[in-house]
Amino acid sequence: MHLIGEVVVKRPDRGDLSGPGRGVQAVAGIPAVLVLDPVPAEVRHVAVNVRQGHGGHDDGVVDLINAGVITNKCKQIDKGQCVATFLMGTKKLYDFVDNNPMVQMKPVDIVNDPRVICQNDNVVSINSCVEVDLMGQVCSESVGLKQISGVGGQVDFVRGANMSKGGRTIMAMPATAAKGTISKIVPLLAEGAAVTTSRCDVDYVVTEYGIAKLHGCTLKERARQLIHIAAPAFRESLKQEYENRFRCKLED
Repeated sequence: MHLIGEVVVKRPDRGDLSGPGRGVQAVAGIPAVLVLDPVPAEVRHVAVNVRQGHGGHDDGVVDLINAGVITNKCKQIDKGQCVATFLMGTKKLYDFVDNNPMVQMKPVDIVNDPRVICQNDNVVSINSCVEVDLMGQVCSESVGLKQISGVGGQVDFVRGANMSKGGRTIMAMPATAAKGTISKIVPLLAEGAAVTTSRCDVDYVVTEYGIAKLHGCTLKERARQLIHIAAPAFRESLKQEYENRFRCKLED
């Protein structure tokens, strides 16, 4: 997971998430500490509002605040404060939050409203998912017909980040599941799988093998980029699917 965190932090748009005014507004599915811990010490002045799942804080947020990674200084609204709609953690988290003026608890219809989210500049939403198909459709809540999770705030924060000035959205995930036996980048979503985030909303997809930037790309270019960040063991089968679908060779 740290490999994914390093890719997320350092590489999108040939920049990083640690520049002045750059912040992470949403982290879901991948622990915040693993995403943000790779930030070099010399740039840990980053202003961040880390949010996990559908609007909650966990123990990892406390560690990041104490380490000076989360400051919330560059926000346009709720400056200097962490905002959440629920908490889930150990006594460490609840002791930190108790009577802490730095923490605001607000209703989910405010915290997860894209119209509110986008009022902060440079919002970066980071979410994880079950699988992504070669068109860029994202499933984050089911394995085929089996529902394994709720939608949460993924779509809200994807759209809020896309609406934010300078914002961007990232789907960060391991390239495989089930100890490397299943690719999370697939030709088509499994039969019955829910499309949580549409291909029109998805921008960056990140695995430990690199980054695919999908926004504005053709279906052919989307597929090519996604195959290049798939696990090497599955690239040949994905390549065959690409060549059958588009009736052309996949260029490296």
